[in-house]
Amino acid sequence: MLKIIVSLYKYKPTVASTIRVMAYIKNFLNMGHKVVLVTTSDEEIDLKDDQLSLVLYNEYKRGTSSIAKILNDYRLVVATKKVHKRGDIIYTYQVPLFGFLYPKRWNVFYEETEVPMYGDNTGFKHRLSSRFRLYEVNRSKGLIVISKALKEYYTCIGVAKEKVLISNMFVDASRFDGIEKQDVSRYIAYCGGISNQKDGVDVLIKAFAKVVQQIKELNLYVVGRFVLPEEEVHDKQLVESLGIKDKVVFTGGIPSAEMPQMLKNADCLVLARPESKQAKYGFPTKLGEYLLTGNPVVVTAVGDIPLYLKNKQDAYLPEPGDVDGIASSIIEALTSENAQKVGEAGCKVAMQSFNSTTESKKVIDFFQLNSF
Repeated sequence: MLKIIVSLYKYKPTVASTIRVMAYIKNFLNMGHKVVLVTTSDEEIDLKDDQLSLVLYNEYKRGTSSIAKILNDYRLVVATKKVHKRGDIIYTYQVPLFGFLYPKRWNVFYEETEVPMYGDNTGFKHRLSSRFRLYEVNRSKGLIVISKALKEYYTCIGVAKEKVLISNMFVDASRFDGIEKQDVSRYIAYCGGISNQKDGVDVLIKAFAKVVQQIKELNLYVVGRFVLPEEEVHDKQLVESLGIKDKVVFTGGIPSAEMPQMLKNADCLVLARPESKQAKYGFPTKLGEYLLTGNPVVVTAVGDIPLYLKNKQDAYLPEPGDVDGIASSIIEALTSENAQKVGEAGCKVAMQSFNSTTESKKVIDFFQLNSF
């Protein structure tokens, strides 16, 4: 049995990083291991398990966001060090700025699910970030990443291949237990932090404007909060200019417990991610939730996605940025006799390739293999 100290910058129950970490914790506990969660939160954290302990560090909230991030990284590392005992495993989501404060002999493991977003591949910030991560990862016992592309990124900057584990994107399938489709008005849906740059929501809106010309009773639900205020202004003006204001619903944020039903009721789920550095190296958690509904999914063919999903077999994979192609895929997902089979096949892929229990077991094996 292991004792695992899970170090999380901030607990946010509806954010992908927290959802991923908490799924790890749930499975670690089910496997009989002890877990200590070190984090901070703006709300009460209700964790009920005799083998799970909670340690909250005192969050720094003043100053600029950059200063707060630096100081909170420091406080997180200090709080983690205080509860560490010889032989413990330390798992930290994202490489902390003060990771060098951990002695090299400790069993420290990091996880990164996105490539550092600092300029281009030749810029000073990128080079500095790469060198910092290389130093920290090489001092640690190992690095967990979410995609093949991200593993290649870290091995290219000098991390040994055997020191990097790919733990696939996963979601908790039990969230969809007992969720049945309700008889509601027809809609397609997107959910997440609403972003044009990351998720191509503006491209989705343009594609939907073409779809609704053929399927007039259809609505588009955009579920979540905007990441940038200027994108909110842009997208709402775009909806007006396309004459579809009465067909597009910006729901705002909804409780995490209500999300499975919202997704299940949709006729089709769409993610129009553009080509980007983030899309190339990351893997969208929302895609797992989309697939688990058994509804047909339209997702652009970026990053590692085509390694798991095949066009018109278990999802519809138009090219990124192709408004006409995305619109055609949505129409096919809504009208094809084969669409239901595609949705069911996508659900099977999610259960097999994005299974949180399987991925958590891989991580435990990685800890044991690389610790001493």
